[in-house]
Order: sequence, then structure tokens, then C-alpha cells
Amino acid sequence: MAKLAKFNDIVQKYGHIADFLLIYIKEAHPTDGWHFKSNAYCIESAKNMTDRAEAAKFLRDENVRCPLVLDDVTDEAVTAYCSFPERLYIVLDGVIVLVGGIGPEEYDLQPVEEWLVAYSGQG
Repeated sequence: MAKLAKFNDIVQKYGHIADFLLIYIKEAHPTDGWHFKSNAYCIESAKNMTDRAEAAKFLRDENVRCPLVLDDVTDEAVTAYCSFPERLYIVLDGVIVLVGGIGPEEYDLQPVEEWLVAYSGQG
């Protein structure tokens, strides 16, 4: 969440050369599990897709500038992409060409932007 504004800036700046997609996965700090007492959002672990959709609503309030989809409650995307609690990928022609670090500590938008600059020929 702390870097969502920068992510939105990258979507806006490079949306003409790349498609962006945000996948809402399982909650990192659910109120019915390990959480911070100061969480800005009170979200329980999803037991079904309705719960997951309800949990993801806050992202619409944050004006996410790309399509938002939901991982299923069996966490297929989390398993397939080792994406918990957050991670960035660039996929080109069906091939993963950039794998970002696992967040929050290694979640870094700079390599994504550098790759997009190089790909677009703006660099």
C-alpha cells in the first residue's frame, strides 16, 4: 500500500506500451490472524470469493489505475508465482522477463520502470 501511488504513476506513464494487472491475493495481515493493531483496514481471511472481493474493495477507493482481479481462495496465483505478500513481474510474450523481490522489504518499482524505459526506447 505504501508504494501504490508510485505504481499508479508507472501505470499512467507506461500504459501506452504495457498492460498492467493487479492481482489481489490473500490478506497479509488479516484481523483473524497475525496483524498489526494499527492496521488501516480491518480485513479477515477470505473463506470464499465473496469475502475476497469484499476485501479487495479498498483498492478501488485507492484509485488503482489498472484492472484488478482476484486470486482464488485456494491461492493459485500465490503458489504459482511465490507472490506472498507482494511481488512484481513483467511478462513479455508469455515469458517472465523480470521477477521482483518479495515485499515488503524487497518490493522495488525501480527495476520495473528501468525495464519499461529500456523496452520503450526512452532510455
